[in-house]
Amino acid sequence: MSLSMSGMIDGVFQTVTVTVKTDVGGQYVDGIFVPGTTVTTTFPRVTIQPLNDNELDLLLRAETRILDVRKLYINSGDLSVLALNEDVEFLSQRWKVIRSDYRPWRKYVKLIVDRYDDQ
Repeated sequence: MSLSMSGMIDGVFQTVTVTVKTDVGGQYVDGIFVPGTTVTTTFPRVTIQPLNDNELDLLLRAETRILDVRKLYINSGDLSVLALNEDVEFLSQRWKVIRSDYRPWRKYVKLIVDRYDDQ
């Protein structure tokens, strides 16, 4: 009997393209912040997964208002733009970063994101 993992990943796991827009070069002029330019970085192969029970429980205990929360795994590209970023775009929607695990020495980022609603 073969113990192959072929076919074991179900439809819960998706791979999507994620776009990150980072504002760089902003400065204060006479006490007013003037934004710089926006740099767009695309990550073509990002894995989306649902949160496990423990991760969801921690968010609920922190009384975080959540609408549609997902977990993203990114392990290729210029990961440094994800270090302090607060928003990402995928599935034609904008998402805020709630929690991040950024490990540049391993080329690994795990983001927990929540979809912005239309309030």
